[in-house]
Amino acid sequence: MERWAVNTDEVDNLVERLVEVAGPKGYIGTEEIEETLFEFDLSTEQRETIYTRLLDRDIEIFDEFMFCLLYTSPSPRDRTRSRM
Repeated sequence: MERWAVNTDEVDNLVERLVEVAGPKGYIGTEEIEETLFEFDLSTEQRETIYTRLLDRDIEIFDEFMFCLLYTSPSPRDRTRSRM
């Protein structure tokens, strides 16, 4: 696959495209960002600029995995002594 070099104006266009992907929900996953940026030959500085500009636009960026905190409290039955 051919990769495209990117200038400053194109970085702005990529930010706008990603803002559209985020839409009214106001958040975007890193996987969605990387899929969008894959075809472009971006420097590390350009990638950092894109992520920073998204954050400046109040777009939340999240990783594609979710955390689940499971908390169980003892049942009343567990607190009573056995009658054996």
